Amino acid sequence: MNLFVVKAAAPSTSMSSIYRAILPFLAADVIRLTLIATLPALSLYLVKLAYG
Repeated sequence: MNLFVVKAAAPSTSMSSIYRAILPFLAADVIRLTLIATLPALSLYLVKLAYG
């Protein structure tokens, strides 16, 4: 949905360039979710640190 907001804010920009611009952020999200799913200790570390 935010892609369409960007398109409305910058009408001269093509949708393909907007899609290409989000690829690094999408890749970072996929890597982060993969790490959290495969290594749950990463996500539990901060909880253990905060609550002992």
